[in-house]
Amino acid sequence: AEINHSKDFNEYYRKGLVVGDPNYSGGKMGSGQPSMLWEGTLEIGETETSTALEKVGHGHPSGKTGDVYPDLNTLTSALDIVEAIQVKYIPPQ
Repeated sequence: AEINHSKDFNEYYRKGLVVGDPNYSGGKMGSGQPSMLWEGTLEIGETETSTALEKVGHGHPSGKTGDVYPDLNTLTSALDIVEAIQVKYIPPQ
């Protein structure tokens, strides 16, 4: 799962950073902290299953790559957007 809030600035992902700054988040004013990435493993089969996702990192500040950046030290309020994610698979009838 990928989750973020636009304009969620902090001391690292500040408003007004310019292209070339490693924390530049794109756009004229910037968009703040990058997306939080969550992952988990879910068995897909004939029975119903569920799993809790865990925080694994964040996306690129401007979204220009699909890479996962595991260091969460520069994120603040972005860590609290979602408390938990539970995913459930229900097989077709």
